[in-house]
Amino acid sequence: MLKKLGVLLLLGTTLTGCEGATIDEDSNIIEVDEKENDSTVVPEGEREGKANTETIDTITQTAIDNNSVDYTLSYIDFMKEVTESILVNAETITQMSKSISANPQIINDSEFRTTVSELVDVMDKTHLSVVDITPPDMLSTYHSLMLGSLEEYSKGAKLFGDGILNGKSELVGESLENFVIAIKLYNEASNELVRVSE
Repeated sequence: MLKKLGVLLLLGTTLTGCEGATIDEDSNIIEVDEKENDSTVVPEGEREGKANTETIDTITQTAIDNNSVDYTLSYIDFMKEVTESILVNAETITQMSKSISANPQIINDSEFRTTVSELVDVMDKTHLSVVDITPPDMLSTYHSLMLGSLEEYSKGAKLFGDGILNGKSELVGESLENFVIAIKLYNEASNELVRVSE
């Protein structure tokens, strides 16, 4: 069963191509820490260098003109953070998959299991951080596509975590389906952003 789980996880490595790592040269999981906005799993060596950035205040959003230049720029900055979170967390899943493929017994390691749980929590919080944001009108289609992508990433992370923590390779297989849809929607959102920017 562990070998089957490792093979399924290795398939997930082809789904992402971003940079970042949470596993050292010896395939040990590096302790993670959440940023203040809980949007990414941050490798230990990078924790100190990550600056806290401002995000859109969803509480006072109703009094703000969501089509103003300032709001649009704040929205774009916030979504850049969300995009970075997606890439870092997707790479974390890829690295964890490689680690399991190389050593299936690692899923019994307490640090590895903690990292999986934190990853699931962070992916869910990233999705929820965007749900209540009102985008500028010109970016409403982009926003909808990103929400869909984040929802699929969150669902996929939950299945990935359940599969790893409970030794159910079929759940890991299902998670890969969610990640494929998430990547497709993310690419569509990126294309929409380019279209609107022209």
